[in-house]
Amino acid sequence: MINAGQLNRQITIGTLTDGINPETGRDEGRVFTPIKKVWANIKHVRGSEFFQAAAVSAERTVTFTIRYQPYLTEDNVIMYGETMYNIKAINDASEKHTIQVVTAEAVI
Repeated sequence: MINAGQLNRQITIGTLTDGINPETGRDEGRVFTPIKKVWANIKHVRGSEFFQAAAVSAERTVTFTIRYQPYLTEDNVIMYGETMYNIKAINDASEKHTIQVVTAEAVI
């Protein structure tokens, strides 16, 4: 179980949408559209965990522990500071829909 005080970093969960300018009709690339701000505990995956998980890059892989969000899927993205993270896995840690552990990789 995690204490509320451990959820001490604010992140924004959102989606990437096509950025079509309605006035010009020009494609402006993918645009981050925020859905909800939530509090999280953030842990950067260490080297040993990185190799055990057969991940691509330890420096870019992060786990976010958050309160359960029923709408959250791997199609969402997370914005923390100026860095965007693609969600790779979502684990209902307690299996009681109270806490989720989200594994994500930074977009470079």
